Amino acid sequence: MHPHQWGSFVGVVMQKVCTRCRIERDLESFHRNSRAKDGRASWCRTCSRAYSKNWREVNPEYGSRWREVNPEYNRRWREANSVRWKEKSRQWAKANPEKGAAASCRYAKRYPKLNRALSAVHYAVKVGHLIRPETCEECGREGHIEAHHEDYSRPLNVVWLCRPCHGKTRRLKSVPPRNR
Repeated sequence: MHPHQWGSFVGVVMQKVCTRCRIERDLESFHRNSRAKDGRASWCRTCSRAYSKNWREVNPEYGSRWREVNPEYNRRWREANSVRWKEKSRQWAKANPEKGAAASCRYAKRYPKLNRALSAVHYAVKVGHLIRPETCEECGREGHIEAHHEDYSRPLNVVWLCRPCHGKTRRLKSVPPRNR
């Protein structure tokens, strides 16, 4: 059936058989594919997701190798789609609080010195031993200011930087990125 004729079937749920798992599913269970006659992929979303997950597990070096070869691509994409990226991240975090908590725990275990330093700064700001300035110490920009540690063994010795300056400093020092 041609896509322009679908409007005459209001209320009818179109079905399709996945060529991988052979299960009949609604058309919404298939990704869009403009090259296909019916406008949908031949594999259902479940099969596509399983295949992709397996491929990433079998080829873990591909993603990191691609990012090394194309370092500017991710930065440019995030800049161009920052609102969309942040909103999608918020939605995922809201829908998956247990996964977010588990990721934070893994990160804290992976970088214990960093975690202790961040906790110490957070507590010192909370009780008033450290005062978070309103402007970045490097560029003078106002807004969200973060504590940057040159040395995690001295947790209260920090430089207060805006997020862009903090990111630049981190990249120059190759410090592990913090989960957001």
